[in-house]
Amino acid sequence: MVQADTVSIDRSRIILKPNVIVKYEGQPYKIANVLNANDIVISSLDSVRCLQVSADCLQVFEAENIQTKDINKGDWDITHEAWKIALHRYEVIKPLIKYSTTELVEQRASEYDINRSTLWKWLKDFRENNSILVLVPKKRGWTTKKSRLSPQIMNIINQGIQEEYLNARKPSIAKTIDFIKAECSRLKLEAPHDNSIRRKIEALNDYMVIKARHGSKAAQDKYASAAGEFPNADYPLAYVQVDHTPLDIEIVDDEFREAIGRPFLTLAIDVNTRMVVGYYLSLEAPSATSVAMCIASSILSKKRKLLELDIDADWQVEGLMDSVHTDNGPDFRTNHISRACLKYGIHWEFRPIGGARFGGHIERLIGVVNLEMHILDGTTFSNIQERGTYDSAGHACMTLKELEYYIVYWITKVYHQKKHSKLGMSPLQKWQDGVWGTKTTVGTGLKERVSDEDTLFIDFLPEFESTIQRVGVQKDNLFYFADCLRQWVNCIDPEDVNKKKKKKFLFKRDPRDISLIWFYEPLSNTYFKVPTAKREIPPISLFEYKQVQKYLRGEQQDNQNQDEIYKAILHLREQLKQSRSLTRKQRRVNQRKKENAKATHHLSVKNEPEKPAVVENSVQPTNDLWSIPLTAFEDLRG
Repeated sequence: MVQADTVSIDRSRIILKPNVIVKYEGQPYKIANVLNANDIVISSLDSVRCLQVSADCLQVFEAENIQTKDINKGDWDITHEAWKIALHRYEVIKPLIKYSTTELVEQRASEYDINRSTLWKWLKDFRENNSILVLVPKKRGWTTKKSRLSPQIMNIINQGIQEEYLNARKPSIAKTIDFIKAECSRLKLEAPHDNSIRRKIEALNDYMVIKARHGSKAAQDKYASAAGEFPNADYPLAYVQVDHTPLDIEIVDDEFREAIGRPFLTLAIDVNTRMVVGYYLSLEAPSATSVAMCIASSILSKKRKLLELDIDADWQVEGLMDSVHTDNGPDFRTNHISRACLKYGIHWEFRPIGGARFGGHIERLIGVVNLEMHILDGTTFSNIQERGTYDSAGHACMTLKELEYYIVYWITKVYHQKKHSKLGMSPLQKWQDGVWGTKTTVGTGLKERVSDEDTLFIDFLPEFESTIQRVGVQKDNLFYFADCLRQWVNCIDPEDVNKKKKKKFLFKRDPRDISLIWFYEPLSNTYFKVPTAKREIPPISLFEYKQVQKYLRGEQQDNQNQDEIYKAILHLREQLKQSRSLTRKQRRVNQRKKENAKATHHLSVKNEPEKPAVVENSVQPTNDLWSIPLTAFEDLRG
């Protein structure tokens, strides 16, 4: 969690490549050479003096960011209609971003009835800034050029394509056109030109067409990648896959060292190199928060985490990935996360329905991680038959912190270093070859890095909209208030012609600590921290707060009364403290509260490292991580 009381939006990126102008100690310098992920040689613009500095000490030179104002646009400035327009523009240019020719641009412009010059401008703006925010219309009321066809005709065309063209009878395009024109005639409407219908059919997704007309097997045979392959994952951070798993191990709480159940791990893997780029370990069930924290972990430096865990390892994986690839779970289909990614130029792609093979890389890694859990005390193994009479809870001995130490140590010291059977080298070597190049291939260099971690963190937080009343802002029966809200109390929505509707403002909230929220102040383009109106309410997770609300309802007390809420929090916490014969469920609840409190420290503050206890049988690497038979992952060798 961010510790500062205010965060000014800054989505600028640091480009670590030769000849780029950066700022060091307030002065402009040119990057002369990039020695590695941490050490950069810079030269003064006024002399021949050169310095070797840490990449962490460099800042963005404002003159290099011509369109900084656009990518730092506040969410309050972007209406829902403007977002739709930006998303529409993004979908139009998406196939052209990495490669385009005059012919391809003209074809796309014709398909969407957009001026060719306009399409080139969108492409240029996006390529220079790598953010969907530059595609947001600058003037209110602007609407994208729509098709010349009326909505009614468009519905007839779409319905005709779905019913007539996309079926197993495999009718020709000509017959589909006749079908649509006959339907227009029946409704006494002027039929569209044949070319208008033909362009719509030709623009259909090939996979969808083959699946509808020839069946799922034919589509999979044509488009399913071979084992160990993933289309277009040709360089580091081209594609990052993310998924969750409950770990096959019981852990204990910090205080009584009694079993509290299995933790959940969210992992992110770079498809090209198989490097683990980020993770999130928690006692909370997988959610949008798990996804957001894992993606943030993937983008940011791992130095602080390694210091915190006291692990001396090389994990120099940092920067903005091009695409994130996930399955279709509800925790991944969250608007605020996909929008946050697009603000940083990260494309979000979902695995095709039924296309489990497309997630083979992350699934395989999860299987290997869980195999590693099977050699630890407290393992649950993969199933009941394998566990037999082994008492997992009785043998559990690792706390969440100790398990995190073990996993990160294993990732950095074993997995990254071990030869991968599909790569023919270790993931670390593959990463270094991809970034720095070899004698025969050119490397990509370091990826763009975010210049402000706090903005990134807030961008990925769950959001909600609310009016501001005299009592402040209400969310889930909690009231929040701070001086920054005063000028917006009972503000009228300027777009309401009757001047009666109250304006809704944007707020962000971290589910791990809902004792405060973040208010986006539109005039200053800044987020302000807003605590609860009753300041005595302590940091509390959404999970624990729901228990408080349940308790108040059970006691038939007013669950909106802030004093009663505060008393209930203290009462339930005291009950947990006084209990010396805690049940397994209560211990887990208590530990979750502790972990959520720990997790809300400032992303950019270097805390004193806390050295966790090391388990005696820590790290027992297997001979070949990728030759172990995995029943659940037999067909996924990537």
